[in-house]
Amino acid sequence: PHPPTSPSPPSSGSPLMRVLLAGSSGFLGQCLRTQLLAKGHTVIGVGRSRSPGVDVTWSEFDQNPLPDVDAVVQVTGANIMAKKWTSARRKEIMESRVGIARKLIEKIRASDPQSPKRFVHASAIGVFPPSESAIYAEDYDGPIASNFPGQVVSDWEKSAVSDVTDPIAVRLGVILGHGGALGEMRLTPFLWAGQIGKGRQYFPFVHVEDAASLFVFALEQPSPPNVLHAVAPESVTNKEFAQTLWKIYRRPTLPSPEFLTKLMFGERAMLLTEGMRVVPRLTVQAGFKFRYPTLAAALSAIPEYRPTASSLWMLAATLAAVVIAVGYVGTLFVAFLLPEE
Repeated sequence: PHPPTSPSPPSSGSPLMRVLLAGSSGFLGQCLRTQLLAKGHTVIGVGRSRSPGVDVTWSEFDQNPLPDVDAVVQVTGANIMAKKWTSARRKEIMESRVGIARKLIEKIRASDPQSPKRFVHASAIGVFPPSESAIYAEDYDGPIASNFPGQVVSDWEKSAVSDVTDPIAVRLGVILGHGGALGEMRLTPFLWAGQIGKGRQYFPFVHVEDAASLFVFALEQPSPPNVLHAVAPESVTNKEFAQTLWKIYRRPTLPSPEFLTKLMFGERAMLLTEGMRVVPRLTVQAGFKFRYPTLAAALSAIPEYRPTASSLWMLAATLAAVVIAVGYVGTLFVAFLLPEE
């Protein structure tokens, strides 16, 4: 295997660590790796194949003992919205989360007594039952969501519990950044997916930089909570998200009736039509500070989607062409219907 990537020079005031990062080539993993290196930590990236940021492939990981590390971080997970939830896809979603967590725990157990002191793993807010009124904080101990996402998250967090390490679960909201969820919401350069149904469902979000910083926080703090919420302090509904998207990017949004969303996405539509209000109360109390606490701040920090002068001119030209075309067709239609004198 390639030697682990290490920074120069160190800049962190906390004790420097060697961190095994499972999922280092993913959207969140790349950002987390960059932040860890910037703070002086050494990162050993694990991924499917050799690429920038991946030092060890999963096949190599399976065949060798756990590297000498101080902490293990898991940010793996197949995109839950990307494909229809067939039985094969459900298995893939589970394996990429629960299966990987169990594999990491077994490696940690096999390395005892020199086992890593900390295991920080991604989780998700999908564990909470959809609601327009309930407020879910980190200490919620009620029933979990009675759907597939809820089962995935519940099994994921249970699989991370072991007798060799004290796990820390970072429950992620919708991650915003250049790519990620925003890229999937952009239907065309000029048109974005907008309000879904009545838009009353909550839309817990987090900027990718804040999400990555929370993992660093969980690694560096002496005694962080066992559950952290990677969701911005501001709670917004789906309707408010669409309105803010227009205010920041000046792009029209296309609303979608609930029945059409269900027709297009099937069972996966629940992730769009249902929501929950999740707050980072204990995360903030533990001392974590969000750099982008509001949706406007988070979207404004992603300049790749902001309109440029050329794109605005192109949008204006496109709209003008559409107006002219509609007017021309309308004129022909009227002329065809009116009888000759």
